[in-house]
Amino acid sequence: MARAPCAETVAVSVLLPDAGQLARVVAGKVNLVAVVLGADGAAVVLDVHGARLPAGPARLTFNAPFGSVLLAGALAVDERGTRFWPNANGQSYAQRREAFRVTVGLPATIERPSDSVACRTLNLSIGGVLLQTEAPFAPPYEVTVAIDCGDGRAVRLAATPIRSERQATRHALAFANVGGADERALSRLVAAAQRRALASR
Repeated sequence: MARAPCAETVAVSVLLPDAGQLARVVAGKVNLVAVVLGADGAAVVLDVHGARLPAGPARLTFNAPFGSVLLAGALAVDERGTRFWPNANGQSYAQRREAFRVTVGLPATIERPSDSVACRTLNLSIGGVLLQTEAPFAPPYEVTVAIDCGDGRAVRLAATPIRSERQATRHALAFANVGGADERALSRLVAAAQRRALASR
């Protein structure tokens, strides 16, 4: 059992993620997307989808309004779950927001004013999606993508095509102005996909 770092060694000024956010955890050879459950004092409590992470040195990356935040610290893994303790001086920032992307195949539809095209997601993040269509397709400058959540609901998002490949049957799209309920729904989809991927190993 790993002993948690002392809370007094963590500076109050360390920026921590909010509950419900996605965060990438790198510990040893493990690299996965976790869901932030909340805080335990100065530690970040993580849902790692049942994966067994090694206790000890780790890094945590998450999004903030101004960009991405990288924290260096240590993981404590015990009967209470998985907690990340940041180092007071192990904090850095980047202006670009991280897009935590996971492989997931979900039914989706590309919607245009005149018609719609059935497709399937190949990978997904809160920043965009890679879609596969059966037939070649030339997306217009702006589209709406509806992604099936698997519970009778769909998330509908405005998107801009970035590139097409594989004879125009594979399309990368960036979501526009994702926030609020849409971002929470996408975060749940990404986390669920990560959980299924880990369970199948």
